[in-house]
Amino acid sequence: MCSSHTCCRNALIHAFRPSVQRTAFTWSVPEYLAPAFLVPASRRNLSPAKRPRFKRDISFRRPYATFQTTFAPLYPPEILRDTFRGCIPRPDQRLQHDIQQWLTLLEPYIPLHLRKEPSDKTNTALPASATDLSSFLIDGQKASHDLLSYLALNERRWNTATWLIHTLVENGPSALDSAAPLELSTNVIWPDPHLSLEEVTNRPLFLDRVRPSRTLRQSLDEITSPPVSIEYEHTLVKSAFGQVWRSLGNMILAATEVDNEQEASEIMTHVLEIIAYLHHKEMIPESIYLDRPAQSPFALQQPPMLHLLSSQIFTALSDASWNAREASTNIERDKMNASYFFGREIPGSRFKVAVAGMSPEVWLELVLWSCLHGGWLLDGMAILEKIMGDSHGKHPWKLICWQEFMNASKKSETSTQKSWNIFGGTRSDRCEPDYRKLTQKRISSEVVTAFVDGLVSSMRVGVGLRGTDPATLLAHIKNLKQLLDTNNLSLGAASWDSIIIRLLESEGINPEKRPELLLQLLDLSANFGQEVGSFNVSPPSLEANGNPPYFFLASAAPIGLLHRAIRSFIERGNVSGVISTLTQLQHYTDNNKKRSMTEFFGKLKKIPPVRLNTHFESIFAPIEFPGFHPQIPLPLLAQLLEFSTDTGASELGRWLLFAKDIDGPLISPNLYHNSSIAASVVRFGNMVGNDNLVMKVVKISGQPDERGVVRLTAEVLTAFIISQIQMHRWETVKKMQTYVLENPGYRPRPEILASFATELLRCSTQTKREMAQLAFTDLLYAWEGLIVTNLRAELNNILIMLSTVHDDWKVFCSQFIMGRGRERVCLSTREFNRILGGVLDGYGSLQGKRMVEMWCYGGNTQELIAYHSPGGLPTMPRYKVDKGKEYSRRPENIEIHGSSEETLVFLGRVKPNIQTVRAVLRKAQEEEDQRQKARVQLTDEGKTELREVIGWAVNLLRYLGLDYEEIVDNLGSLGQIEHDPPSAPTVLGFEDKLQT
Repeated sequence: MCSSHTCCRNALIHAFRPSVQRTAFTWSVPEYLAPAFLVPASRRNLSPAKRPRFKRDISFRRPYATFQTTFAPLYPPEILRDTFRGCIPRPDQRLQHDIQQWLTLLEPYIPLHLRKEPSDKTNTALPASATDLSSFLIDGQKASHDLLSYLALNERRWNTATWLIHTLVENGPSALDSAAPLELSTNVIWPDPHLSLEEVTNRPLFLDRVRPSRTLRQSLDEITSPPVSIEYEHTLVKSAFGQVWRSLGNMILAATEVDNEQEASEIMTHVLEIIAYLHHKEMIPESIYLDRPAQSPFALQQPPMLHLLSSQIFTALSDASWNAREASTNIERDKMNASYFFGREIPGSRFKVAVAGMSPEVWLELVLWSCLHGGWLLDGMAILEKIMGDSHGKHPWKLICWQEFMNASKKSETSTQKSWNIFGGTRSDRCEPDYRKLTQKRISSEVVTAFVDGLVSSMRVGVGLRGTDPATLLAHIKNLKQLLDTNNLSLGAASWDSIIIRLLESEGINPEKRPELLLQLLDLSANFGQEVGSFNVSPPSLEANGNPPYFFLASAAPIGLLHRAIRSFIERGNVSGVISTLTQLQHYTDNNKKRSMTEFFGKLKKIPPVRLNTHFESIFAPIEFPGFHPQIPLPLLAQLLEFSTDTGASELGRWLLFAKDIDGPLISPNLYHNSSIAASVVRFGNMVGNDNLVMKVVKISGQPDERGVVRLTAEVLTAFIISQIQMHRWETVKKMQTYVLENPGYRPRPEILASFATELLRCSTQTKREMAQLAFTDLLYAWEGLIVTNLRAELNNILIMLSTVHDDWKVFCSQFIMGRGRERVCLSTREFNRILGGVLDGYGSLQGKRMVEMWCYGGNTQELIAYHSPGGLPTMPRYKVDKGKEYSRRPENIEIHGSSEETLVFLGRVKPNIQTVRAVLRKAQEEEDQRQKARVQLTDEGKTELREVIGWAVNLLRYLGLDYEEIVDNLGSLGQIEHDPPSAPTVLGFEDKLQT
């Protein structure tokens, strides 16, 4: 940069900006913490005879008296954030869609000369502080209204919009206040500036202190006080300033869309006046003009456009500020009919030099970078999304990568300073026609990349009200990715897979609780060759060997996260989620293969044809890309097949085993030797009645012993025992009991006892029930040692659950209960669902609902709150919950009174999943279908019970994290029956949808 440029810029900065010295914020300090602050600083009287008595005065004032005129606690209560609405009323909920309703309510608080229709009823405007106006603007924003833009663009009331902005700035706290750095670690003299990390950390260093580089502008009280940014007034006004930036962006976009140049010039004149005022009041961060050359060409860096054009920007803003002052003075002069010595003009206006304006693209860049550096990410994101909405017109907005443009300019021997003059200047020869056309209606891709990086760092992590909801954040980032993909651009400084990893490492998303967010997150993943083939990964940016940098190489993160999503959906019992995740995984791998083959044949066409007598040899190196195959681990495949068996999704199981795809099924016969896979295949084969499949698995997975006899693995043996129990083949079950005793080493599983309990409950006749009870008794006595050693607690759980179903089971179960006193509920969700299936088949949906209510956690418990929290992460309480409250939140203990006046107490509950509720709904649907088929009318009591079951199911499904559409799918035809709206977590419009 030349010296004249530097001097001109410095002169403009000093002339245009006031001093950076601010009035410091002060805080009330308790006596016991700082008693010295109670006495004003003064020179001590050395005479012992007379000492002045100082009055205590600990009332500190803030620089803005409009916010707080009385004492308020240092940390305002949480309720203030929800109940504060300001003095300006809001429209009725049904009328908030009409922006005129908002403006009508705002009109009495505007000065008389700025109103749309001055009223004679009131002589003065009603008082409204900056906090009141901020709250009103934010509420209007929540109702999808931009009040400032509407006043300026639609009603041409620029003075009113400017007055509102001036009121926010002058009567409110600065939105950019920050504590001055103490520089405790920088003001030292190091013995050697080239010390390694090992030398610094393994031995002590003796450092000399130096005087600070500048005097601190804050006192000890100000430095040790809590930051101003945690004050609600500061947060509220800062959010309102975000609306100001959003309005400025909309005004600039409107100026680029109008065909009338005079109208566009008028809009930009007022926009520059507002930006100049914000500059004067130091509301624009200084960092937007800094240019720090990056050490790496792939580092995230702001283009030097604002830095190189800063002099022209300040000149244009100064000119706009002068024009605004001249216009306002002319209005006052006309009112007073005043004249000056040199004429009716303002002194000096005759000799004003005409300044050429900058293009709107520069001011839009300035607004976007100000939003980024000032912390108004969501407001800047709203401007970018508005640009995306305008991209479907005749002249859509596009992106330009200035890094690549500067590289091309260097090749063509064009100076960097001349390249930036394409945005406008004072000389016409600086702006080449081709370059101006190139930059028309374009913004830099670097600002889009910077917003992606900023949004990733603003994830909500459950602490207070900070951060952005993960679902909203992902929607914004996907919009930015779509904007980059449309212009064939990538992030340039990182890969999309690294963005996915950063979002997960922020711990704002819990994939086990909200796996549907994980699927939305994986939409950011790029396909094969997509990032490497983008425009801003050009040959000059490649490494010396012609390969892209390491961070552009593909990773296995999308595949691994899809596997994690499948596992989470299985644990939640969500069939549709499992199927949609498998479909997404299949599409991801198929698209990568298709793109790879397309690229290969495209390269093949460019090479010379081979000779007919020679063998084909590929000249291309093999590609190693982890996204070509699903690569599902064997344990997860086994869980998938088990899940299809438990839920009755036979089509899913057949696709896993017998798919006709080119790559074959996911579970091929060569995987049957795995014990987990073999057990799952046996269960599925028994469910669908495929005996040939079962025998094939036995032959492959069987392990011959020393005598040559095939011995089944523990998992396969458990699957066979359960299948025989389900088919009521009690003699075969007895033979397997003997086989287990003759071949020691087998540990019985709790699912065997749960399956036995299920079949006991399903027996429809007395004869079948007696036979099942006899088989169950023989099993308990035959395996008494194994059960007492391994399954005593699980057996007690199952027996007590059976005894609570009906009084007939109390006597039978009481003879096998081992131990008295306190027990903990230790059954898994899957085992409980097995028993629940027997209760539903034997006693109906109403009894199944009562069992779930008795033995499972309810919707209002802490165990289920994560399923409907943003990102699956509950909000951290403001104060640590003590042990007493934590104990009181636990569900009540289940007390079972025996016949001998002994009481067995069970602690805890089973955590339900979606399959728990779906089982009850399926049974209720079957009962309703049977009644309709038999043409039996429900009684009033029966209708009440059915509505009770449906309402309970809707509540619990909502607490388990399902949205409205998913709940309707689970209800089926039962959703047409009227029921009470759920008392689940409040979601806007959820209750209204259910009632309709």
